[in-house]
Amino acid sequence: MKTPRIWDHTALSDLRCEELFARRHRDGLTRSGDEPAALLCGKAIHAGIRAYYAGLNEGEATDAAVRAWGRPETALGADFRTLDLALAYVAAYRRAYPRPWGFDVLWNEQYIASDTLSGIPDRGVQRGLDGLVYALELKTTSGKVGVAWQEQWAYSQQAAIQLELLEHEFNKCGTFGEHCSCHPDAACCQCGKEQITMAGFWMDAVYLSSRKDGPRASDFVRCGPFTYSAALRMDLLMQVARDSARANEIVEGKGEPPRPTGIRNGACTAWNRLCQFHRYCRLDPGDREDAYAMARATGELVVR
Repeated sequence: MKTPRIWDHTALSDLRCEELFARRHRDGLTRSGDEPAALLCGKAIHAGIRAYYAGLNEGEATDAAVRAWGRPETALGADFRTLDLALAYVAAYRRAYPRPWGFDVLWNEQYIASDTLSGIPDRGVQRGLDGLVYALELKTTSGKVGVAWQEQWAYSQQAAIQLELLEHEFNKCGTFGEHCSCHPDAACCQCGKEQITMAGFWMDAVYLSSRKDGPRASDFVRCGPFTYSAALRMDLLMQVARDSARANEIVEGKGEPPRPTGIRNGACTAWNRLCQFHRYCRLDPGDREDAYAMARATGELVVR
C-alpha cells in the first residue's frame, strides 16, 4: 500500500484553487523565468534574520541575505522590493530587537517532519520571564499590519502545525530519538527528559513599505501570544488532515477531478500578479490540455 504523502502548509495553501494545486504539485509545472520580487525579498529577509538568531554578526547576516536573493540583479523591474530594501530591513530588525532578546532560541528555522505533518517553523523560543516555550513565526507583508491582520493568527492552520511540529521535535526521547509518549507534565520514563508543552504562538510581522526613507521602527510588530488549547489545535489539525487527504486524491488521480476555484474567491491572484495558470483556466475546458501541452513544448511552462 502506498504511503500517503505528507504535505506542508505552503503546499496545502495552494488548495485555495484545486487546478493550481494539480498543475503545480501533480504535474510539477511552473512558469519559466524569475520568481516574484516579493518572494525573493521575503526569502532574503528570512535568511538575514535567521543568521541573526544564530548568533552571526551583521556582515554575516548580510551575506546570508544576499545568498538567499540568489541572483546578480539587485532589482526586478520597477518593483520596490529590491535586495537593497531587504538588507535595510534586516539591519532595521536588528535595531528593533537588539540583544538580549528576553528569550532563548531553542529552534531556528529548520525542517521538521512527523508521521502526519511537515514544515519549517521559524523559531521556537523559551521566554526568560516565565520559562514557557512559544512558536515565533516571521512573516513579511506589504499589507498593513492592522488589528484584523494580527487577530487572524488566533485561529490558524499554520500556527497549529508549527506548534505541533515544535512540540514533536522538543519531546523526542533522548535515549531512542523518537517522540516520547509520556504525559506532557512528566519526565520521559526512558531518559528523564522533561517534556515541553507549547504555551502559544507569536507572530513576528515585518511590514515592507515602498516609502523613500526606508524602514521605520513601527514596521516591526510582534503580536501575541495566541494560546491554542488542545481542543482548538485538534480542530485545526483535523482540517489539515482533510486537506491532506484531498491533496493526495488529486496527485493520485482519485476522487473528483480538480476544479478551478474562480476569481470570486480571490484565488487567482497573489502578490498582485495573476496566477501563472490563469490564462489556461479561462479557456474552454476542452481546450485546456492542448494549451498546456503547447506551453510545455515552447518552454513557457517547465517541469520542476
